[in-house]
Amino acid sequence: MKGLRGEITVFLTLLLLLFLGFFTVLLERLRVEGARTAGERSLNLGLSSVFTEYYEPLWKEYHLFGLSPENLEGRVREYMLLSYGLSCKELTIEEIVWGTDYDGKIFLHQIEAYERYRSGEALLERNFVEKYTEAADKVLAENASKGEAALPEDWKGTEEGREERRKMGSLKAVWGRSIMEMVLDNPAELSAKKLKGGPAVGEGRYSFSSTRPEKNLGQVKRFLQKRMVEEAELRYYREHFKSYCKKTIEFQRPNSLLDYELEYLMEGKKSDRDNMEAWLRRLVLTRTTLNYLMINQDSQKSQMAYEMALTALGFTGLEPLIRAGQQFILLGWGYEEALVDVCILLQGGQVSLWKGAEEFSISFGELFSFSKEMVRRKARERKIEGIMDYEAYLSLFLSFKKEQKRRQAAWYLIDENIRLRYGEEFSLQDTVFGVHMRAEYQLPGKLGRDWILEAKRHYSY
Repeated sequence: MKGLRGEITVFLTLLLLLFLGFFTVLLERLRVEGARTAGERSLNLGLSSVFTEYYEPLWKEYHLFGLSPENLEGRVREYMLLSYGLSCKELTIEEIVWGTDYDGKIFLHQIEAYERYRSGEALLERNFVEKYTEAADKVLAENASKGEAALPEDWKGTEEGREERRKMGSLKAVWGRSIMEMVLDNPAELSAKKLKGGPAVGEGRYSFSSTRPEKNLGQVKRFLQKRMVEEAELRYYREHFKSYCKKTIEFQRPNSLLDYELEYLMEGKKSDRDNMEAWLRRLVLTRTTLNYLMINQDSQKSQMAYEMALTALGFTGLEPLIRAGQQFILLGWGYEEALVDVCILLQGGQVSLWKGAEEFSISFGELFSFSKEMVRRKARERKIEGIMDYEAYLSLFLSFKKEQKRRQAAWYLIDENIRLRYGEEFSLQDTVFGVHMRAEYQLPGKLGRDWILEAKRHYSY
């Protein structure tokens, strides 16, 4: 009996020791997991604390966050010690996300976030292009359905058509005049600023890197819903960059690299004057095309042009030549009207993308006495109320520009303007927008060996 009781005592003792061992191991495991969680939280808190810092001029001028890479590990380690009091054995940066990574999508992410939180409203989708395409298709379809009229028998002879041929020659002379001379009050007063020997768009150190794979973008990629982000990007440019029509109104910032910044984003030339000249040429060409399409579907205007072409060229007896003369007159009409349109835009007015016949400023009788003074007078007399002003046209064209070129130009202006205004050694390319860090902790073991714990965390603006 005594032997049996002794066996039971030994068995219970072993069972108790087993239970105590299991409980001790469980406590150690819980301690390790608690330390691991504390390490992860400490690293997260350290990173989030460091990323509350930012370069103030960059935010003040362009509402972008950026962080200096100087002593980044030391700053994170300091915040970690202040939070959980854990001593980090090793803290390493595994990856830094610079502003030029991912083909400029980091830059785009910040723009979208700023616009989204600033306005609190849904971004609008503008269907300018679709409306223009529909209208142009309609005009082309109508013109295709029209048959050519037979050559009238009462066309004027050669002598009587001489004056009309002279008038048609005056139309050709208009094409040879400088666009800037025709639409600007004083082209000599244009800004003479130039890039200071810096790279044109897409050259040198201001190019974006595409070496990082898309899969590493994380939350950035979720923001890149193309149409909404593009609208946010264009709106950001309108708010933060100057243009010819906005250089002295909303913007009073001194020491800008260029005065016509939006025009630079569009054209990418190295001087304000070159950018303005290229942009006005593009704008006049666009308005000419739209006006020409509109005139072609106006039967009254087309008939007047045909009658004049018939008077001037009817002696040839060639209907195709007369039709070509008619189209030449209509094209000249569209061009002269385009010069007035652009002058209206430059004076702060609005011009509808697709104008009605009643909105034309140049009458047929004025077509052949066109002058710079007439452009000014017509622009002052007719401030067309439309949905598009000067910057709306700029935004429309910027939406067609290659995205990477557009963002490189914006990046270059931001970088150089910050340097110019604050006189500091600053480079957006060397500014941190995100970081991936690894922390290693050594936890003294209670049951033998020490524990080496690891925590990883990615953080970005």
